[in-house]
Amino acid sequence: MKNVFYKFRSHRSSEDLARTLSIITDGQIYAPSLKMLNDPSEGFFLKVPGCEAEIETQRAIDNLRVVSLCRFYSNALLWSYYADSYSGVCLALSFAEADAPERVVYSGLFDSTVEDRDHHGHAYAAAQHARKKLDYWKHEIEYRVIKTEEPDGGETYVPCTVEGVLFGEGTPEDVKKCIKRIGECVNRNFFTAVVKLHPGWSHPCLGTGLGVRTNEANNPDWLDDGAGPLTSRPPGDICFNCGEKDRGGGSTGYYLEVHLTLGLDEPNYYKEVNTKLLCPNCHRKEHLPSSIRERGQ
Repeated sequence: MKNVFYKFRSHRSSEDLARTLSIITDGQIYAPSLKMLNDPSEGFFLKVPGCEAEIETQRAIDNLRVVSLCRFYSNALLWSYYADSYSGVCLALSFAEADAPERVVYSGLFDSTVEDRDHHGHAYAAAQHARKKLDYWKHEIEYRVIKTEEPDGGETYVPCTVEGVLFGEGTPEDVKKCIKRIGECVNRNFFTAVVKLHPGWSHPCLGTGLGVRTNEANNPDWLDDGAGPLTSRPPGDICFNCGEKDRGGGSTGYYLEVHLTLGLDEPNYYKEVNTKLLCPNCHRKEHLPSSIRERGQ
């Protein structure tokens, strides 16, 4: 099965449509610098002013270019944020092994950049830094293709294949017809479908919905992104880690929370056997970086 990742795009103008069509026909996607992304903390790390080594590390970070992607086309929030509230599109992209997207690591601090540089050099530290984002972005479940700026300083593009395009319920009909016609000229197996939101499918650890699905009967294998609802709540009424009893809900206390023990890259991560009940305190500890958890024990 092809390893496919998803790029959400807004279509508010003819220029937006032209860019989407060029990705399909040219087989490449633009990679902007970190400073061009929507998080002002991108490319920032804690450093000593005037330190020559840290200036060099910052230069290496500034020379990186990234393509931001998601493994889940079903991420309801991304359809709203980046696909113009379900009136844009979502491109299904596959990449060569050399450009395989890497999972973003969500953490509260960027304090390992200097340590990475001292042990492995500026280029390594810059690439590791480009894979990190602050915790409050973790609902995006982002993956990135990370490249170095072209030697001549020109724009950086990453080769890709557009396997298909998904449309929101509000995507204009003329946009859908145009994309489908152009796509089928490039690839006769080009897939298109309209997606709809099915409430109730949520990821308890990330607090985000993965409930967008297509209604097509014959979806290609690569469209199965593994998202799904939890089968049921794990048995028991105490916290798996500390033994705290469930106090109920509402103003009298809290419900124990369902924690996923597998990463989102693993098949069947949402099955009951791969979950456990935790009190809110233990649940939050589970999502701290391992180095911080170990210091607290």
